[in-house]
Amino acid sequence: MSDLSYNPRARFLGAELRAVREREKVGVRELAKLLGTGHAKISLWENGKKVPSTEDVASFLGALGVGGDEREELIEKARQADQKTWVATGVAGATDQFNALMEFERTATEIVDWSPLVIPGLLQTGDYARAIMGDIPQADLRAAMRVGRRDVLTKRNPVNLTSLIGEWALRQPIAESAMMVDQLRQVIDMADRPNVVMRVVPAATRWHPGLLGPIKMLRFQRGKPIVYLEHHRASAFVFEDAETADYEEALEWISGLAMSPQESTAFIEKLIKKEEKV
Repeated sequence: MSDLSYNPRARFLGAELRAVREREKVGVRELAKLLGTGHAKISLWENGKKVPSTEDVASFLGALGVGGDEREELIEKARQADQKTWVATGVAGATDQFNALMEFERTATEIVDWSPLVIPGLLQTGDYARAIMGDIPQADLRAAMRVGRRDVLTKRNPVNLTSLIGEWALRQPIAESAMMVDQLRQVIDMADRPNVVMRVVPAATRWHPGLLGPIKMLRFQRGKPIVYLEHHRASAFVFEDAETADYEEALEWISGLAMSPQESTAFIEKLIKKEEKV
């Protein structure tokens, strides 16, 4: 497990290790001395470029005084970190993937997000997010976390987002009328930002691969792109070159069917006026 990786599991493990080290206020060079190794190796682990062995992770955590459940969870992640495609089912797997998604959104330089049936997560209001989540456990906390993700669009040096939104996502009355109006306005407001491009894909169009489900492509300054796919009770990160190339092609196809940004904004403004008359 020593080859250059940059796969999703390795990147997430590295981010978790870095967070632990920073929490304990130990520098990379200081930790390297404690471990009797080079600081460059630790940086490779934390950046996800090299997958540490379970023994490496145990030593890393031991030097920082980390034990108990946290130690066992991170060692288990190290056992799985050389698996390039990451499929998750169930609550525990979904939680890890959501945390990984937030890390990837934070470190990405560009995101292309196709969302056919709901407003994309990075553009959602809190009320809309809660309406989607319904009565699931910790719905308010999850909604707050989803809204908090929007910081990647508003921070200094923000990520560039191209949001391709299906027409039915804008028309679907997921929340009550006033909340939907607020949500549609939120989409327009975010589309005014220089780093956000929003385009609506009309429902009345020919078949295209986007009809099979949502696609989120994350691109990075260093490392290969990652595709995130989400379904009802399962989600997946896709990393292999041939597979990500297929999704790149699908996103280009969908983009070719979309309205221009100006047409998209005008379309949503008409929906708002219609909703306000109801």
